[in-house]
Amino acid sequence: MRTGLIIGKFMPLTNGHIALIEFGIKNCDRLIVAVCSVKSEPIDGDLRFNWVQKHFCNNSKVEVVHITKEDLPNSSESSRYISKVWAEYLKGLYPEVNIIFASEKYGEYVAEYMNAEYMLFDVERKAIPISAIKVRENPFKYWDYIPEVVKPYYVKRVCIYGPDSCGKSTLTMDLAKYYKTAFVPEIASCMFDWSDLLIDNLNMNHLEQFARLQYEAVNSMRHFANKLLFCDSDNITTQVYSEVYCGYVTDEIKKYEISYDLFLFLDIDTPYIEEGQRNLAYRRKEMRQRFMRELDQRSIDYVLISGSWEDRFQNAVRAIDNTFFRE
Repeated sequence: MRTGLIIGKFMPLTNGHIALIEFGIKNCDRLIVAVCSVKSEPIDGDLRFNWVQKHFCNNSKVEVVHITKEDLPNSSESSRYISKVWAEYLKGLYPEVNIIFASEKYGEYVAEYMNAEYMLFDVERKAIPISAIKVRENPFKYWDYIPEVVKPYYVKRVCIYGPDSCGKSTLTMDLAKYYKTAFVPEIASCMFDWSDLLIDNLNMNHLEQFARLQYEAVNSMRHFANKLLFCDSDNITTQVYSEVYCGYVTDEIKKYEISYDLFLFLDIDTPYIEEGQRNLAYRRKEMRQRFMRELDQRSIDYVLISGSWEDRFQNAVRAIDNTFFRE
């Protein structure tokens, strides 16, 4: 029986890694894929292990394992000494391995010290011109080389932020359409028939429910996003309205606060449109200051978006491109 072994960091898993693993599958009866990680690395090892495991979960020939030995030597360069140490360790774990698959020189060394056959794959990266380093440095540039299971990790979240009636929902949808991606609506606006629930009757149970569902929606929709996920409002917004309508904020609400990669703060230089969930027109300037203060207290940078509706869209696109798509 031909038992193969592939070892790597998979930081992150790329289409190049997948091609190597598929090459191994074709050339052995059983393939062990060892995800090697230490705590100091920039991408969590359990996450990387789950990526590989999830991608190959339907292939019975593949066994994905996670090696977390902190005391084994580590290097980005192929080394005979390091390869020998690893070979001795791997031979103890998997004595049945008789073939090593790799795209780098260390694979040849490991195979030699394990007395195993060695099969080299695409060492010059011609078949799949990608590396994990390139992806980490510029994931959007190499987006097409990132497997679907990994893409949500690199999705950037953009919060469309600001007080009532400044065009957040419209801009969120317009930007999602422009960038051909998904968006998260303001859950509070979608949950109720506001003609039945007067805003003055809003209570803490409602607000805690808004916070939880908004959090769940953001985490869910990142799996459907193309590089960017646009979010209409956020947990800070819920906290502001909790203070306004209830006079306090619970820990239950605060625990759902998540970080965003860009805040677009929509200014109040637009007509105020009365709707069922809005009754703060007379406090508009005060609310603007409240929203701004919340970001400042958290040391969160933001881009102020103002002007006509067209100006707002163009200014938002400019801010997004400058943040995420500059070479």
